[in-house]
Amino acid sequence: MLTSLYRDLLEQSSDCILVMNSRGVIELVSEGLINTTGYSRAELIDKPPEVLVPVRFLDHLKLRTSFIANPSSRQMGKGRELAARRKDGSELPVEVSINSLMTKEGVFVTATIVDLTERQQLENQLVEREKQLQEVQKIFHVGYWLLDTETGIANWSDEVYDIYGVSREAEPVISRERIKEFVHPDDLGLIYGDTEWSMDSDLPIHVDHRIVRPDKNIRMVSTRRQTIRDKHGNVSGMAGTVHDITEHKLAEQALLKSERQLLGITDACPGAVFKFSLDHDNTQKMLFMSRGIQDLLGITPEEGK
Repeated sequence: MLTSLYRDLLEQSSDCILVMNSRGVIELVSEGLINTTGYSRAELIDKPPEVLVPVRFLDHLKLRTSFIANPSSRQMGKGRELAARRKDGSELPVEVSINSLMTKEGVFVTATIVDLTERQQLENQLVEREKQLQEVQKIFHVGYWLLDTETGIANWSDEVYDIYGVSREAEPVISRERIKEFVHPDDLGLIYGDTEWSMDSDLPIHVDHRIVRPDKNIRMVSTRRQTIRDKHGNVSGMAGTVHDITEHKLAEQALLKSERQLLGITDACPGAVFKFSLDHDNTQKMLFMSRGIQDLLGITPEEGK
């Protein structure tokens, strides 16, 4: 039989613990298991442990019998998702470790049950936030990356793969040399310069440059990167973002072209063309004057401003 001290220690434990005897029934349960499952001690003692197992795990009885015949210390259900059943029928995800003790009365099996509810909730929150991050990246065409300076291998987010026009399946490993191949030949000096990747600088670096996708499509990207150091002050990597600004740059170029065309038209007019704003205090501010203002008023457009 279990010693009185051993019983007292286990029964008062806040951890979820049960002890099963050689008859395959529960001999002892901890306070933590009672609080977690909602059963009373009387409802569990002398009952098979299957009372705590969801009905879908029909193979548990066979596994329990096999374990008692060949007891060992191990983690139950390795590679499987385990669950325990509360008194109200609800389930909770668990991790179970079992140990055996051989006595004169036979084998006693101790099962330590860890409630994984909070861990799974945190994991689900992390998965959800990762999905949200992916959505934000897609909306704003911004991706992030990490570079391990020791291996020279970069870890790209999905959006970086999209921006560079390659798939993770086709190129699961992105090396520093491979990244360099994407940079437009005329912009290599902007990225690398005399000291490649500026590893010695702790200041964030911002560079706009062109990349050439595998399909020869040229995109304009805005990159930001910064050195990462370990606790000893040694460079351990780099982190950065990539923002696809191609459409923005195209719109900017179209606007400049339009302004130049408008300026050419107004300068060709024989009269004066001007534009001004009126502030809330009736102060006038000249925004634009054509070249014809010089002939009409004898001042240059620059003087008129």
